[in-house]
Amino acid sequence: MTFQAERLSIEKRLLDNLADVYVQFDNVLGLVDQAGTSVDNEQNLSEFVRLTILTNDSQQAELGTKFTRQEVLISVQVFVRTGTGTQRARVLAESIRTIFHIVQFDDITTRAGTMTVIGEQAGTADTDNFYQINLDFPYHRHQS
Repeated sequence: MTFQAERLSIEKRLLDNLADVYVQFDNVLGLVDQAGTSVDNEQNLSEFVRLTILTNDSQQAELGTKFTRQEVLISVQVFVRTGTGTQRARVLAESIRTIFHIVQFDDITTRAGTMTVIGEQAGTADTDNFYQINLDFPYHRHQS
């Protein structure tokens, strides 16, 4: 599986399974939802999620071959407006957990995910006035 195929597979899985929520992808201006509708920024939204794919170690899976096992992390940040409570953030977090927690899709095998409550962030323009929860899902994929 190539880096490009990996990215496409993860992004597609998130969009196909997370309805009515805008997603911000790495190095892409704006956000997009499941229907393909896009917005320029998150400031007029009540909620959104941000997806990041973090590549880690790569190991030779079999001696004498170029077959490797790539260790990677899917990181999803959930944002809801401050002052609206934590229920919606936790509902979104649970939906994302269902999408990426201990599953196999394409050539990707995920492990148990973790949730970290960040809370309200101040001082960063893109996340002002948002409450944040982070979810991380380690996974591996193979590449030859």
